Amino acid sequence: MGEGDLTVHIPNYRSKATINDDYVCFVLPTGLAAGRTIKAVEVLPGNVPIVHHCLVFWDAAAGTAVTDTVGGDCASPSSGTLVYGWAPGSTPMVFPSGGGLKLGMDIPANAKLVLTMHYPVGSFGELDSTKVKIHFYPLGETGVRQVQADHLLENWSFSLPPNQVTNLTARYPPSPAVIPANYSLLSIFPHMHVLGQSMKVYAIKPALDTLKLMNLPVWNFDWQGFYVFKNMQKLPIGSYLKQDGVMNNTTAATVGPGLNTTQEMFLTYLHYLPYQAGDELYDIEALSNITAGDLMSKGEAVD
Repeated sequence: MGEGDLTVHIPNYRSKATINDDYVCFVLPTGLAAGRTIKAVEVLPGNVPIVHHCLVFWDAAAGTAVTDTVGGDCASPSSGTLVYGWAPGSTPMVFPSGGGLKLGMDIPANAKLVLTMHYPVGSFGELDSTKVKIHFYPLGETGVRQVQADHLLENWSFSLPPNQVTNLTARYPPSPAVIPANYSLLSIFPHMHVLGQSMKVYAIKPALDTLKLMNLPVWNFDWQGFYVFKNMQKLPIGSYLKQDGVMNNTTAATVGPGLNTTQEMFLTYLHYLPYQAGDELYDIEALSNITAGDLMSKGEAVD
């Protein structure tokens, strides 16, 4: 998507993944003299075969996030706001703009970018220097609605017996709570590891109607990312989110939740924002289908 307005990259790093996966966090200065609004973000892995994922956060200048490459267990920063996540198969995140709709994420002056990197067992000694390119709206752009990202659905309390198929579920918010306001859902990113078989994510509305969000009848660990809905999905007040999945443990040992690829995860990320009337009518696919030239702004470039 072109050079972008801000480019940061982690220093050359050699994976320490021996008997456990290697999770490390890098805190990188942005050098932004003024607050900006993110229009698009692209992650370019430096060594594609060994990058399990890269999560991109921003942290305020006074934030507490620090670079941590020692223990191999830095899966998320001590402070920061999630922007985007890359995994094998991901495409750049382009926030829709045009036709009366402008979406983005603000980042303050002098903020830091935090990249949390995951390198799997088998990558020991391999070198990586992943890069992130960010495109901003022009300075002073108004009317941009703020998007949030988070892993709202998660289950960390399961146990997968050997040679057995197990059904898993997660709910947000936990019962009996429900969604306190109307929201628009922009994108969805399900995540499991290699034992995952299938997954569905949906919402139960107050009248017990079902809002279908995602159906993966065959899970593919090597093809992941934020799927952007063709039209934003309205999540009405009083609803709750559900995630149902199937895992098949064909190994001879019990597998539990954890960070390593040999363990399992069961969660779903979402990009979302407060609902406004007519949100579900926008053609998000068309508004996000822009070229690198369309993204180039006249803001300062920082490398």
